[in-house]
Amino acid sequence: EIVPDDSHTAAAIGNTGVAVVATPALVGFLEQASHLAIRSAFDQGEASVGTRLEIDHVAPAFPGRRVCATAIVTAVERRSVRFDV
Repeated sequence: EIVPDDSHTAAAIGNTGVAVVATPALVGFLEQASHLAIRSAFDQGEASVGTRLEIDHVAPAFPGRRVCATAIVTAVERRSVRFDV
């Protein structure tokens, strides 16, 4: 859960006048949710990184309004973990 601010907007990355949460910021929120979903399973010194995304950004999110991302592990194959977020 995060409350985005003006630094998360499309305007902040150069899309002047677009005061909604930018897709790259949204992707960051989703990555963080995924990381938090599995970090309790990490051994000392382990971490996670995203390698593939399939995303539909279908509605605006606004600065100052809470955004909630939930990550659910859907598959684990060796070192690969898949999520629905």
